[in-house]
Amino acid sequence: MQAKIVFRGNKCFREFDLKTVAEKLGLSIDDFNHFALAVDEKNGKTVYASVYAQVPLFETQCSAINVSGWLFDRVFNLVDAELPNKEHPDITTMVYAGDTWSEPEEWIAQVNTTIRDENDDSRHIIILNDSNVTPMWMQDDAIQIPTAATKEQLEKKDNYFTFRSLSMQLADDGNSKYFSFDENSQTLYANCLEAKEYAMRLLHTYCKGVKAVTGKKQDADGHTVYCIQGIYSKPLKASLWDEVREHIIKTRDYQKMNRVLGYTPDAVTDLDLLRYVLDKAAAVLPDELIRKWYAEMQNKNANKAKALPTEFIKE
Repeated sequence: MQAKIVFRGNKCFREFDLKTVAEKLGLSIDDFNHFALAVDEKNGKTVYASVYAQVPLFETQCSAINVSGWLFDRVFNLVDAELPNKEHPDITTMVYAGDTWSEPEEWIAQVNTTIRDENDDSRHIIILNDSNVTPMWMQDDAIQIPTAATKEQLEKKDNYFTFRSLSMQLADDGNSKYFSFDENSQTLYANCLEAKEYAMRLLHTYCKGVKAVTGKKQDADGHTVYCIQGIYSKPLKASLWDEVREHIIKTRDYQKMNRVLGYTPDAVTDLDLLRYVLDKAAAVLPDELIRKWYAEMQNKNANKAKALPTEFIKE
C-alpha cells in the first residue's frame, strides 16, 4: 500500500509520497506503524480536544482507517472504515459509541458501500448491533434533544443530570486533570476556560432549571481556576433524595422501597406513580437515612460520609 499526503483545493491538487517526505525530514518510515491526521483545539498552552484519523502502513489488504479522539479526560473510538478486501468488494464503515470507558467495545452500526444499479432507488441499509442500541427515527416526535446519546438521556431530556451528578461525573472521583468538585460548597472547579465553558454547555443542555454562579480565583501556584457553583431552590436533602430515589427505582431495591412506603410495590407499577408515592413518603424520612443511602449509592462508607448542609441556598 502506498501512503500519500494529499492537498486539495478548488483550483489546485498536490500529493506527496509519505516515504519521500519522511526522508526529507531525516526520518525512516520503517520505524512507524501508522500515519495519522490530527485536528486539535488548543487554549494556547495545551491541547484539550482532538480528533485524529490513522491509517496502518505497509498493509496490502484489509486496511482500516480509524477515527478516534479525546475531549478533556474522555477518550473516544468513533469510526472504522475498512478498505476493499476478500469479504467486502468496496468500503465497509463501522460506527462506535465513543467513550472507551463507559461504552461497549463492539461497533453499534455498520454501513456497506458498493455500486448501485441505475434502476435501484431503494433505501440504503444500516446494520445495527441490537444488543447495544435503540433505533430512533428522524421523523419521531420523541427526538427533541439532538445531543442525546442514550435512551434514558432522551427520556429524561434536559433533566438528565443534577448539578451534583454532572459535577461528580466530570471530576471522576478526583482523577480528572481538568475538573474537581467540592461537595460542601457545591462548586465545580475547572483548570482552564475551555473546561469551564464545556461544563457550562453540559449544564445548560442536561440540567434545565439549575442555575449557577460562575467566577474565578487564583490557586496556591498563581494559576487561574474557574468556578461554577450550583444554586438550588430546595433543601439539599431533597436534592440528594432525587438521586437516591432514581437509584432505588433503577436497581429495583424493594427493600428500601418497603422502608419508605411500608410495603413492597408490584414490579408492574407505573414509574411516574411510583416516584409520586415515594416522594410523598420520603418527606418524613430522617436526614441521616437519606445521607446514608446516598453515601452507599456512591460506594462510600456510611460512617465516613460527609455532613451535607440542608439549609436553603437562596438564588
